[in-house]
Amino acid sequence: MIKISNFLLLSLVILVVFIPQLGMHGDLSPLFTGVGLIIFVTINSFLFILNNNDIFNKKLIIQIPHIPKSIYLLLIALVIFSLFSYLATERFKSIIVYSALILLFFTVRIQSATIVDKDKFIINLILGACITGMLIMILGVNKPFTLFRYQGYYVNSNSMGMFTANLIHMIVATLYIYKNSISRFKKFFFYSIFFISILFLLASNSRAAIFSVFIILLLVPIVELYKGVKFFELKIKARSLKNFFLYLFILCLFFIFIYSTGLIDNTFDKFASKQKAGDFSDGRFQGWIIMIENWSWFGHKNLQDITDQKIIFGHNTWLSHLNYNGILATFCFLGWIYFIFKWTWAQIKLQKNSRGTVILLFTLVGYIINATFETATSTPGILMSVVLFAILYRKDDIFLSKS
Repeated sequence: MIKISNFLLLSLVILVVFIPQLGMHGDLSPLFTGVGLIIFVTINSFLFILNNNDIFNKKLIIQIPHIPKSIYLLLIALVIFSLFSYLATERFKSIIVYSALILLFFTVRIQSATIVDKDKFIINLILGACITGMLIMILGVNKPFTLFRYQGYYVNSNSMGMFTANLIHMIVATLYIYKNSISRFKKFFFYSIFFISILFLLASNSRAAIFSVFIILLLVPIVELYKGVKFFELKIKARSLKNFFLYLFILCLFFIFIYSTGLIDNTFDKFASKQKAGDFSDGRFQGWIIMIENWSWFGHKNLQDITDQKIIFGHNTWLSHLNYNGILATFCFLGWIYFIFKWTWAQIKLQKNSRGTVILLFTLVGYIINATFETATSTPGILMSVVLFAILYRKDDIFLSKS
């Protein structure tokens, strides 16, 4: 029998994390994401069939880890509404994007049964994502480094900011929750990529990405305190309270260092210049209002057709989905994300399966913040959130066996 968990890990890093980022150089991320995920699903499906085919009885035995009915209904509805959206707007992209995410979820979910040590798998997955991040940074060395809107390999600085922020979200969670479970070499590597990513993040001057990292760093003491609180007994564990203040102190020192070195000065100047011009959102809020006012059931073919004004559209994933794909498909997509968040927070509250779910929480919250201020459907944030949820979701270890 072929051990496919290692191949699953390798294919996730290369095809799901690395390949989509290569497409960002020429604004071809949706295409690269689709191609990468199609190859990922095809290869892993082939290996799954190869490993589960009973040659003697000529039967294919499929064991599907438990998936709640609400998820099935949401994803089926998402496909149906995206098909209606295509018929109304002739935009095939919505079907590709949603179908790719759904296929990614089901493929990883089925293959998750082969993962013996999920904690080790997740650590190595984040490690692989960091290696791809290092490669992406190296690919951008042909452009001179600057602390003003540095874009590196990407076509714009916001993409650089979002990618480095995604890495930081996962690294912070890994170092926080697995600090006693990883080797010194891996710790050194994670810390190295963390500080390099912080430098590239600040150099991008991406306000949304920097804000997302700020919130994620604050999540560390918040989660630590939350895990130690017994609400009904009105008690707090002394160790959790001690760690809460320790993490807050470290964060204060870190923020003071960033401010005193001037690494964030250009971002502050960017805020000030936009505020002085009378619109610190750079026209985004006006575009958001128009998109909300002109919502439709199945989306618009061209957003510019709904107004005569010269408006900056996009810069918000949820509103972009609303206007391109319609309110019904967007509702299903948001429902899926809400389910993941709700389940993740419940696991942390109950301290069940909580180590891996902390990684998922930090990754998902970071993605939600970035997606609120940028268009981000093919970024590592959402892809890794779907993958981690597919691996971690568990309901009494029940498996539904089908032949």
